[in-house]
Amino acid sequence: QTGAEALAILRDGTPVQVALIDGFLPDMHGMRLARAIVDDGLAQPVALCFVTGGISQSSSPEAGVAVLSKPMRLKELLAMVGDLLRWRDGAGSPPDERRAALERFELAFVAGP
Repeated sequence: QTGAEALAILRDGTPVQVALIDGFLPDMHGMRLARAIVDDGLAQPVALCFVTGGISQSSSPEAGVAVLSKPMRLKELLAMVGDLLRWRDGAGSPPDERRAALERFELAFVAGP
């Protein structure tokens, strides 16, 4: 899917708990999509996980944002989604903390937005 299609799904009220985002989408950089999701003010926070070859190392979740570097194993994906669901079901994080986490991860991308 494209970033625009993903945003349309989120905005139409379809319940989404975790969004797996490729770093390089056909119509936008994955970081741009992630920022739009955080800035959109959805009623329920959506946990974000970049699944990309654009970052060389996986990173633990920070403020509901994480990175899995390709190639990865199913076990790693399931563990990361579990961590992100626990974040979402817990206290979550304020938008400013989520934006700060996105900025830190953006620096690790081999190509910027």
